[in-house]
Amino acid sequence: MTVIAKVALDLPLSHLDQVFDYSVPEAMVNDAVVGARVRVRFAGRKLDGWITDLAADSEIAQLSPITKVVSAEPIMRPELVRLIRTVADHYAGTFSDVMRLAVPPRHARTEKAEQQPWPENTCELEPQVLPQYHSGASFLAALQRGRSPRAFWQVAPTASLVGDWAVGIAEAVTATRQAGKSALVLVPDERDVQLTHSVLAERFGKRGVGILHNGLGPSRRYRNYLAATRGVAKIMVGTRAAVFTPMPELGLIALWDDGDDLYAELHAPYPHARQVVGIRTLQQGNALLLAARGRSTEIQNWLAHNWIAPISMPA
Repeated sequence: MTVIAKVALDLPLSHLDQVFDYSVPEAMVNDAVVGARVRVRFAGRKLDGWITDLAADSEIAQLSPITKVVSAEPIMRPELVRLIRTVADHYAGTFSDVMRLAVPPRHARTEKAEQQPWPENTCELEPQVLPQYHSGASFLAALQRGRSPRAFWQVAPTASLVGDWAVGIAEAVTATRQAGKSALVLVPDERDVQLTHSVLAERFGKRGVGILHNGLGPSRRYRNYLAATRGVAKIMVGTRAAVFTPMPELGLIALWDDGDDLYAELHAPYPHARQVVGIRTLQQGNALLLAARGRSTEIQNWLAHNWIAPISMPA
């Protein structure tokens, strides 16, 4: 039986921004799965690409075969393909442009190593921050029931517990985990990653919370990324690029301080993490918690259109 692979090439040219059909040699059928990284010939050159789909036939009469399956790890999952494609279209970029932002560089030795289990610790701490806000308790209750509420939490400008944004986000993550779902937390920089990680580690253990940012070494970064995509890591904290990280059974995305300039990507097509979060939430149906001490114009627009609900400051 002939197997046709739809391949998205790592080729940042807008007039070639499409998938191309390649035949899958019989010896590669088992490894050429949807999401696999492959090498193909294109216009006389060898290029890397991703299998985005498989088919039984093609409109092209004669197809070139896949040259090599670089990695059978199904990184480019259908939900990630859809997100990358939508973000590329939204920002008038190419699939290849966004793919390079979304997927960290491969580390072959790490990928081939045996996947180590991550602890799935539970937390029974009672929430102390969000219930002090109007609609905060109901937001947590919805998360615990496995629902997908969307809210903006305006954090009180105080040094007391009620103004501790990291603890409030940790409470939302806790409620999400109590429903058996995974959570992704986004913060502007590495300092905030460490702060948020330490707060979550107090609840779930240091090894139960993963981190993703460019400052990690290539091996550790890819190891954590694989743990998330494989569904082994249930809680991840990262900077803007982590917004694309596939996580099975994703229950919540939380984003702190959307107005920080660090959320704006410096490379084409220059997506903003807040907008990517919105697109991903619409596509995947996860819960969403945006938190900041003040409202950006974009957040105010979402509130005005009732796309997110306010978690109001206490009286």
